[in-house]
Parts: sequence; C-alpha cells; structure tokens
Amino acid sequence: MTRGIHDYFLAKSLDMVRPGGLIALITSRYTMDKQDSTVRRHLADSSILLGAIRLPNTAFQANAGTDVTTDVLFLQKRSTKLPQESERWTELASVDTTDGRLQINEYYVRHPEMMLGRMGLESTQYGAAPALIGELDPDILAKAVSNLPASVYSSYERQAPAHNASEDQIPAGGTVKEGGLADRDGQIFVRRGRELKPLTLPATTAARVRGMLQVRDAVREVFRTQLAEASDETIILCMGRRWFRVPAEVRERDGAWVWGRVCFGLGGLLLSFGLVLTAKTVE
Repeated sequence: MTRGIHDYFLAKSLDMVRPGGLIALITSRYTMDKQDSTVRRHLADSSILLGAIRLPNTAFQANAGTDVTTDVLFLQKRSTKLPQESERWTELASVDTTDGRLQINEYYVRHPEMMLGRMGLESTQYGAAPALIGELDPDILAKAVSNLPASVYSSYERQAPAHNASEDQIPAGGTVKEGGLADRDGQIFVRRGRELKPLTLPATTAARVRGMLQVRDAVREVFRTQLAEASDETIILCMGRRWFRVPAEVRERDGAWVWGRVCFGLGGLLLSFGLVLTAKTVE
C-alpha cells in the first residue's frame, strides 16, 4: 500500500491524528484519480472525507515552477462519536469534457463545484494527461472553502501520562514519542501509550542505548536551531557544543556515522564541519 511516497505520508499522517482529529493534505491528483484504489480505501476505512478541493494545474507555477493538478483533502479520523456513513470517494467515474470522457474521482463527479477549473487533457513529456485547466481565482477558492462542512471539530483536553508507583512507572516526558526510549536516573524506559515502562536490558546494551539517546538529543537541538532560522555560525556552534557533550566512547563507537549523516543534510559548509568532527572521533 505504501509503495508510493505520497501514499506513505498520507497514511502516516492519519496514523498520527487522534480519533476525531482533522488533517488537511495537499497531494497530486493521482491520489484521487489513479486506478489503484488501495490507499483511498485505507484512508476511507480510518477517516471521513469532509471535502476536497481540486486546484488548477497553474496553482503552483509561480512559486514552484511546475504545472501540476493538486488536490487539498480534508479528513477527519473516525471515532465512535462520529457517524459511520460518509462521502464516497474510493472509486472513479466518467466525466464529459471538451477532450472527451475522462476517468476522475467519483467525489468530483458529484461535486464539480469543488474543481476550480475545467477538466481536460494537457500535453506532457509522457503524452496527453488529464489535468484541471485554468487559473487560481481567490474568489472561487473562497466559495469552494465555504462549501466545506462547519462545526466538525471538537476540542480535546490532553491528559497527563499516568503514574502508577506499584508498576514502577513514571510520567512520560513530552519529548518521548510513542515507542520511544528515555533515560531516567540510569534506567531505560520505553513509552507505551501514556506511560513509561522500564526495560530490562543487559548492562552493555543499556550503556549503548544511553549513549545513542545522547546523540539523538544532540541532533534534535541542532534541528531546533535550524527551525529557528539561526545563522550558519550559530548552528555550527550548537553542533560543536552538543557533540562534545556526548561521551568520547559513544562518539567513537556510534556517533560519528550518525553525525556525519546529519551534517550531510545541512549543506556543504556544515558537511565540512561534520567531516572534521567525524575524523577526530576515529583518530
């Protein structure tokens, strides 16, 4: 089901949402229009399609330099409090165009007002292909948005992780993801739902996990610095400061490979810095 990168991230995004939660996804028209309906059926089993808006193929021409027909999907994850019946959108249907009959998603056949242009054929390097032809008009977009259902979101009060002293559990930290590991006072824990449960590991394995967690935290701090749009100098200083906080034996055994890959993703200047650090750890 996840052979396509688009399909993987669509399914993964829905997995991360709480029951009743909402997501808006931007994807190419192939998610809705391709013959293989596997990913649509998977999403429909787990969510309700609140609506979809098809943007013309020129919508991203100015800022991305590409002509691509794009869909914005609005999904609500299913829960026991929501009605089970929902909009059908897993199959294709025929629509008449000036270029002949085309197969598109059944949702758009029933709701042509949610397509901000006209369906037709465009010439591509692979031959003629279906596309939504037109220019993005803010007024038409606003009208399509107004057709989406209202008052479908309900607020959710997040509860703190449970603490059960009899099971030697401690509250999960906010930075520990589901299935993630944490080091608390020398004990390795794994997050399971709202709780952190202790793991029984051999001493050498626990020591290695503890070291890798330090590498993970160092990488996270660098990423946070990037997201804050810090200067290259600040990012480099952050990398060096965090890197050398990691124990030397961990850097030599595990950290160099990880850190080198992180630096590779940050660009040429930081790649050079990362390679210097990597070289120092293996001297």
